[in-house]
Order: sequence, then structure tokens, then C-alpha cells
Amino acid sequence: MALDPGLPIIITGGFWRHIRYVRIYHRYCPEVRGEGRSLADAAAHLANQLVRALDFDPDHGGHGVLERALADVRALQSADSEHRPRPMAAIS
Repeated sequence: MALDPGLPIIITGGFWRHIRYVRIYHRYCPEVRGEGRSLADAAAHLANQLVRALDFDPDHGGHGVLERALADVRALQSADSEHRPRPMAAIS
């Protein structure tokens, strides 16, 4: 998968014992992070965390930054789904 280097999303990964994990966060909101067993899982988790942060921002002071971060994560998710292999159809 070729990622856009202009996206301000940091992707790290590693292993915990024998389990592989991916952790991502946005440069503008480093305190909100997503984790998962794959990039798609981690991006979905980060998107959910950003939506929750938007819901719990009482003074709407950080809405612009959070909305921008959410848009960038959704762009990453759509780019990931475009490069994911399609399931093969059954031949009858």
C-alpha cells in the first residue's frame, strides 16, 4: 500500500509477545491514539476515538483540529480500502 507522505498520520507497529499490533495517531492530536492488529483496525479505532473526543469537547475549542484529524484518518481508510485485494468470485 502506497501512503501519501503528506498525511500527518504517524504509524508505528511492533509485537507484544507473539501478537503483532499497529498504533496510529495524528500529529495534531497525539493524545488520541488508535490500536489494532492491522492498519485498518487501528484506523477504525482512531476514528472512533476522535468522534468520541468531538462529542466530549464542551467548549468546542478543539473542534477544528479534531475534525481535520478525523478527515485525515478517513482519507487514510479510503486509501487503504482502494488498495485492499478484492474477494474472488466463485466460479460455477
